[in-house]
Amino acid sequence: MRIQLTLFIFAFIFSTQLTAQKAPNFKITTTDSESIDLYQTYLNEGTTVVIELFFVNCPPCRQFAPFMSTLYKDMQEREIAVEFISLSVVANDNDDNVNEFKTDFEHDWPFAHYGGGSREAAQPYQDGTFGTYFGTPTIVVISPDGTVNYDTRALGNNAQWIANIEQAILDSQTPVNDMEMEEEIPPVVRPMAKVTGGISTTQGDGLSGVSVAFSGAKDTVLTTNADGTFETANLIADTSYTITLAKNDDHVNGVTTLDIVLISKHILGIDTFTMAHQHLAADANGSGSVTTFDLVQLRQLILGKIDEFPTGKSWLFDPESQFLGALTDLQTLQFTAIKMGDLNGSASTGGLHQSEDRTAAKKIELLVDNQNFKSGETIRIPFYSSQSSNLQGLQFALDFDPEVLQLEGLHDELSTTFSANNFSFLQKDKGYILTSWNTEEKITEAALFELTFTALRDGELTDILSVNQSLMKAEAYDFQLATYGINLSVNPEPIFTEIDVELFPNPVVNTAHLTLNNDEKITWEITVFGVNGQIVKQQKVIGSKGLQTLQINMTDFPSGIYTVQLASENQVNRTLRLVKQ
Repeated sequence: MRIQLTLFIFAFIFSTQLTAQKAPNFKITTTDSESIDLYQTYLNEGTTVVIELFFVNCPPCRQFAPFMSTLYKDMQEREIAVEFISLSVVANDNDDNVNEFKTDFEHDWPFAHYGGGSREAAQPYQDGTFGTYFGTPTIVVISPDGTVNYDTRALGNNAQWIANIEQAILDSQTPVNDMEMEEEIPPVVRPMAKVTGGISTTQGDGLSGVSVAFSGAKDTVLTTNADGTFETANLIADTSYTITLAKNDDHVNGVTTLDIVLISKHILGIDTFTMAHQHLAADANGSGSVTTFDLVQLRQLILGKIDEFPTGKSWLFDPESQFLGALTDLQTLQFTAIKMGDLNGSASTGGLHQSEDRTAAKKIELLVDNQNFKSGETIRIPFYSSQSSNLQGLQFALDFDPEVLQLEGLHDELSTTFSANNFSFLQKDKGYILTSWNTEEKITEAALFELTFTALRDGELTDILSVNQSLMKAEAYDFQLATYGINLSVNPEPIFTEIDVELFPNPVVNTAHLTLNNDEKITWEITVFGVNGQIVKQQKVIGSKGLQTLQINMTDFPSGIYTVQLASENQVNRTLRLVKQ
């Protein structure tokens, strides 16, 4: 019994010494270069000081930070004489990451790290002087008279912990004699709520990377997960909030020439939009209506002539913002995301359910004739397609060797549908040409378009032309809106131009006429090749001297592009393209 009584007296004396110990003074320099003396700056002026022991990458500290921010704002609004000071307890925190922490959680009070003296200031609250140290965050309330209320925590209940800190602050402002006379004030415990939600595209895919901002009594900003969901920390439930969404990266994501085709059909009344989100996606310039100017903006974006939409927005949301009069625990919110310029839902969501590549495995051939050239020569390269008469649109990036060829531009006399607006030559010095084109009229010309180059050295086309799939998705669309890939093929046969030859009509329905003019009577061999180089027709004709016309019957030939070769005495005199409708 005597031993137990002795231990009780010792424990009582030890406990009394702990609680009676006054807070030691400290001097620190904050991350804002402010000098602080605990007693002279605050305590001697009647200001209570709340010390937070933390570090930047401490998960519990980051979880607790919004609660501290709300409490601090509440104390300021109530004009309570209190100041918070956060002291980092690790050596690798510095001005940059500490200030970033302050900004992220909107903490407006002084912060200090080791370089500003936080280590020495925090030590008495870590070494057992005032009680057992359980790690970060630890919250210490120091009264103006230096009395320490050590570690106010309420494990597993952040709301109660905040209430304990608030009560400790209020108690520190009241003299002891007055406290004994006053009735005990119960701690204020405000109801808290957690809000969950999700953001999905019009295709039903969750959209990641969306900034979700809650503005109200406790401002909170978070980002959606890979599946498009989000969940807030606890918010004060009995106050109102406004929720706003934003995602403005990668404006060209999901925007292709097919979207221009779809918008064109709407403008022309051929196939009008039926859903509200289509109007929003098509309004590229944010004018409130869908016009041809929106098509101009989209094409400039696809071709890399502009980097973003005029509105500065990449994604729109329905609803754009939402006001909540009060929160309910575990309330679920749902939003729909609309990608600007993306009419067919091809945009990548960056999450668990990626939008599929809708480019079909079937491809069309983009054809050019091979040419041998000498340094200094001007080269004109027509581009043909095996399905030109059924093409409604296409886009692709063309690679060429800028050390061999120098791009001069588009030879626009060959095509009535292609113009300089369908091309971007901004990266021609790197050997890149981008094109985006569409039409509502069927092409009647033999060639789609023609580019002009100057040869910088000797060479031939088979070595230096290709389609670049990484720079831009190469795809084409027919009038039924089927999507095709694009292959570029260079016809290996060289072109000779020793005689004047004209092939008409081109495109042809039944009979093509080959008109030529030569100085002597010659036996001609006319060979027609299919798209894969196979011989589909061959005939010999004894020509006459002077101007003459030879006929080629194409009535039973399927539609497509053919090569017509004119030869004499085993010498190829001319190779021409012929389109059969």
